[in-house]
Parts: sequence; structure tokens; C-alpha cells
Amino acid sequence: METCPTYSTASGVRCYHLTLPALVVKSLLLLCRSGWQIQFYHSCCIFNETSRPLAVDLPGRGPIIKKTVGMGFMKRTLLLLILIALTAEGLYFLDSSGYTQERGTSYFPETGHNLRGAFFNYFQEKGGVEIFGYPITEQFQEDGLLVQYFQRARLVLPESREKRISGSQEVKVAPLGELLGQRSPPFEPTYHFPYRYYPQAGHTLSFAFLDYYEAQGGEEVFGYPITEPFLERGLIVQYFQRARMEWHPDKKRVQLGLLGEEYFEARGLDPALRAPSRP
Repeated sequence: METCPTYSTASGVRCYHLTLPALVVKSLLLLCRSGWQIQFYHSCCIFNETSRPLAVDLPGRGPIIKKTVGMGFMKRTLLLLILIALTAEGLYFLDSSGYTQERGTSYFPETGHNLRGAFFNYFQEKGGVEIFGYPITEQFQEDGLLVQYFQRARLVLPESREKRISGSQEVKVAPLGELLGQRSPPFEPTYHFPYRYYPQAGHTLSFAFLDYYEAQGGEEVFGYPITEPFLERGLIVQYFQRARMEWHPDKKRVQLGLLGEEYFEARGLDPALRAPSRP
């Protein structure tokens, strides 16, 4: 009981408040025999040590079930069953974007690949599908590094570090813009419109590309611009050390190019690496 938030009613009855999915607690009703009253709310339950009705006011959490259970196990049994159910229920859940997920792991049916460990953590922290696209390979060894390819990026981690950490601190985004040979010579801008100049690379950012760059992580995610905007395949694009921004007039928004897929092909890697895997 010590781990559960508690409070007392005006009549002195001690109550326990657990936050957990209502469906989990509903299933416990079939197993519990405690003589306690259990009241269910959308995302929590309140139960007390008597069988008398208990009025609880939780703003914004209207009751969906109120039920009194009578019969006979010890209250410790109830708590044990709740902990077991929470542990089992917490191992897997369905993410709102539609792919199966456990703690530190995701499976993407869109491309048939898994994401786990430090790569999973970095992916979640730095923008997810919007920035990296979906994974197009599993993790594998390349040039003495543990790598994983995505539609828009390639994440890199020394294998020895992966064995010791599950965090994202050591994960790096490969400079695919540079590796694909897109850097152009630096120049001194003479534009007559607002822009930001990056002397580290000798190039500028302006308009929608500058807005997107600042909103989505800036230098840490994209690196510095290594070209000015130019027309490529019918789109206005600009290359960065780690990405390519594209202006899509039909959608009136910036999207990132598929540099991960392009670099995978440029490297001539085995197409079998892209074969779908099981969750």
C-alpha cells in the first residue's frame, strides 16, 4: 500500500488511488475477491476498504463504471494482481500512429523494419518520421560502425557503445549531404531580402527553409547549409550537411528529401538489407 497515493474521506475511511487503464481493472474484477468497493474512471480507479458507497469527485474524469465487489481474498492479493496486470500490459501497446511498440522498440509496417535501443531513443527525441522517415533496414555493421538506414537519414553508433548504453547521447546523423557530394563553394551574399548567413559553411538560409530549420532542430539535426537554394527535379531545394530541404508548392510546405534511400543506392549495398523483417 505504501506505493499507492492515499487520502481519507470525511468519515475517516482510507482510500487508495491507482492510475491505470480502466480495461485492466475491469479484468481484475473477475479475479478479485476482496470485499472492497471499486469505482472506475476513464484512466484511473478509486477503491476503499469498506463496501459502503464512496463519492469521489475527479474533475474531467466522468465515471464509466461503478461496481461493488464482495467475497473474500486479502487486499494484498488485489494489489499483487494489479501490479502483475500493469507489468504485462505495459510491455506492449499500440502507438497512435499505428505501429506496434514496446518500451524502447518500434515496428514500422510501412517498411517492415524495427527500431530499438539507442536508435529508437534518438529517433523519438529528434523528430521521428517527420525528420528521418521510416527505417528501411535493420541495424547492421558498416565500416566498423553500427548503422541503420532511414528514408531520409543514416544513424550511426559505435557498436561498443551500443553494448553499454541504451540512451541516444552517442548516436550521430551521417552527413549524407556532404557524402553525396553536394557542397558548393562559399560566397558572400548580396541578397535584398531577409536572410541568415552561416559563416561556418559560407551559405545562407531564408524564407520557408529558415523557418523549418529553426523549428525542427537547427544545426544539431541538419548541420549547416552547404548550398544556396536551387532548382532540382522541378523543386526548389537546398542541401545541408545532413539533409536536403524541398519546397513542395502543391502542399505549400517544406519536406525533407530521401537522402537515406539515395545514399543506400549510391553505396551499392545489398538490396536484401531492405527486405522486411518480423516485429
